[in-house]
Amino acid sequence: MGQVSKKKVKQNVNIDWILNSPDPMPIAFFRLTHPEARTRAIDTYKRCFKIALSRSEGTTLNKLKAVNNNEKFIQRDWETWLKEKKTIEACRMSHDTNLQIQQDFATTMKTVIHFFMGMILDITTLFKIFLP
Repeated sequence: MGQVSKKKVKQNVNIDWILNSPDPMPIAFFRLTHPEARTRAIDTYKRCFKIALSRSEGTTLNKLKAVNNNEKFIQRDWETWLKEKKTIEACRMSHDTNLQIQQDFATTMKTVIHFFMGMILDITTLFKIFLP
């Protein structure tokens, strides 16, 4: 049995997803695949959707035929996906920044506490020496 390319495997996964998804809309596809490039993402969706449509029958066929796949709709979904992606990235960056601030604060507080504990020990030692 020959090896199947990664690209073909991924395409089959995408086709299976379209066939089995309760929501095979472009936006859902973009959320699933996390594409980087508009043209390639849209072409991939269209190609996989077309193959899924040709493989479907019965209720699945009816479900896929009901999907609005005109160019304007797909472009709108792409723009929505980009906004979602940017929002997710901004939230992650904010979270990472907040985490770094907390870690820096904790490190600073440890240093301050160690410093003052050292001073307290030094003062205690001085009291023991000078005030027996």
